Amino acid sequence: MFEALLPMRGNKAMIMSVSRSALVLIAGAIVAALLSGCKVAQPVGGPIDSQRLCNGSFAGSAKNVVSMDVRITISRNRLANIDIIKNGSSPVGAKGVKPVIQRIIDAQSTRVDAIAGATETGTILMNAVEDAVKKSYAARDTITPGANQ
Repeated sequence: MFEALLPMRGNKAMIMSVSRSALVLIAGAIVAALLSGCKVAQPVGGPIDSQRLCNGSFAGSAKNVVSMDVRITISRNRLANIDIIKNGSSPVGAKGVKPVIQRIIDAQSTRVDAIAGATETGTILMNAVEDAVKKSYAARDTITPGANQ
């Protein structure tokens, strides 16, 4: 047991006995509160411009609290596939990856609704795909117009 001096109203103070496990819980709560203050990733993307896409395979990555590396496949000027190369999310967050991949492909947009409980992972996934899409745009910009048809 530890004794703690707790401030009260006025000039009074209260001495309270606190167990070691209670101190560990309090310290854990403080750490959790500080970590929850970390900046949450914001989605940076939006609708994919099919006219700017270059067919092929492109890598992308994004990082915040979670990091993710992806490889996208562009076929017939559409986002056709997304492969996760590295997923630094928790097991809970990882469960939200497949539905978000499908939403991105179906919507042809890198800004879709994430899965409840896996918002950070979903947002990092969207941002990693957006990074790869931008590389596809850049590749298209470097080739001769009409050569990718």
